[in-house]
Amino acid sequence: MQQILIGFCVTYTKTLEGLKNATAESPLVLAYRSHGQKYYVKDGKAADEQACVRTALRPLLDLYGPSAVSEFTPLALKACREQMIASGW
Repeated sequence: MQQILIGFCVTYTKTLEGLKNATAESPLVLAYRSHGQKYYVKDGKAADEQACVRTALRPLLDLYGPSAVSEFTPLALKACREQMIASGW
């Protein structure tokens, strides 16, 4: 799960640089959910990984859902990871 979140952040960081005033929930989470709905498909149906993506995004939403994208720094990613670890992931 951590690798999914980290991979997303690395992949989309440059795209998000122009969205500094948008909320994290809007561009960050919705963009990755949209990506996951297209990428994680098997035989034309949602693959199990889509549920994993939703689960992996939960700490991000809990900690930074209403925050500006500019507030999602490497330290924020670390906080998400720490919450995952604390939750027993």
